[in-house]
Amino acid sequence: MWRHPGARMGSVITLVFFAWWAFNTMAYFATLYYQQVKLLSAIETSLHFIPMAVAGFSVNVITGYAMGRTPGHMLILLGLIGTVAAPLIFALIDVDSSYWAMMFLVMIFVVGADVIYPVGNLHIASTFGEDSQSLAGGVFNVATRIGTSIGLAVTSSIATAISEKYASAHPALLPNSPEVLMVGFRAAGWTCFTAAMLAFLIGLVGLRGIGVVGQRKAVLVSAEGTTNSCVINISTIRKDAKLAGSGPVEAI
Repeated sequence: MWRHPGARMGSVITLVFFAWWAFNTMAYFATLYYQQVKLLSAIETSLHFIPMAVAGFSVNVITGYAMGRTPGHMLILLGLIGTVAAPLIFALIDVDSSYWAMMFLVMIFVVGADVIYPVGNLHIASTFGEDSQSLAGGVFNVATRIGTSIGLAVTSSIATAISEKYASAHPALLPNSPEVLMVGFRAAGWTCFTAAMLAFLIGLVGLRGIGVVGQRKAVLVSAEGTTNSCVINISTIRKDAKLAGSGPVEAI
């Protein structure tokens, strides 16, 4: 599976691991920022996440429309730009600024990872045969969960350590004061930014050349017995074969 031609499983899984590290961990620390730094209630925090929900829905709809027409490599990189931008803005945020000035942008950009899920899943499904699609898809989904789990654990440990160090250097401040916590939250933002940048670099290099997803390699056997290998849209294989008067069609 890992050496399957065209699948690039190593690059895909590693990219997904770091992308979901940045995506879900950033959403978690955004919640902490609203409640522990801005001191918002649970209801107010939920309202601040509405743009994220709307953006996520919009991104999935647009991606579903575009991925049959746009190269998957380009779509993934566009999504990762948002995943990179969100933690960068969070790490540099001005606590005294309005919601619309900075955190609104974080809520909008962080959902860039939503582009990767449908594109990556369809890429795997169209690359592997029926006997391996479920296994490859399972590995893809497990990578998102492991990335979230490890990312949240590592980033939380870094944020806590930085906050504790800052509190020790400033004994006049309470350990749970917004000023102390924000130092750790900024460190969390930089950690997520690093993970997102790793995902972007992996996508830039490791997935270069991925065309429009949803295409599979097929072998057309002509009436004369000659075999031609090409990459075509799987939904048009039977139609094209019938029009050409060819023999049986076998997808590989």
